[in-house]
Amino acid sequence: MKTLSLVISLIGISTLFAVLILSHPLAINNQKELEKLLDNSKVQITGKAIKQTPYSITLDNNITLICESCPPCKNKEIQAIGTIKRYKNSTKIYVSVIKFLIN
Repeated sequence: MKTLSLVISLIGISTLFAVLILSHPLAINNQKELEKLLDNSKVQITGKAIKQTPYSITLDNNITLICESCPPCKNKEIQAIGTIKRYKNSTKIYVSVIKFLIN
């Protein structure tokens, strides 16, 4: 009985892990689409970086990306994948992956 419970638990955990890894992010284009989504939603956004600080990037569509170590990308077209977080009526995307797009 204990081994059956262990096997079922491992299958369940593996299934949840596969769903998490294989889920595709939602593509968003502007602030209105961003506001409609829930916290911790996985999103993908593309835009030109117009402003950069050591921990954030602002895109040309007024969306702010937060990253721990942002690569230098001012005036470059980028694609970012991250999760949505809200704090004091401000919605930001915490980035997990940044890719540079070639024009």
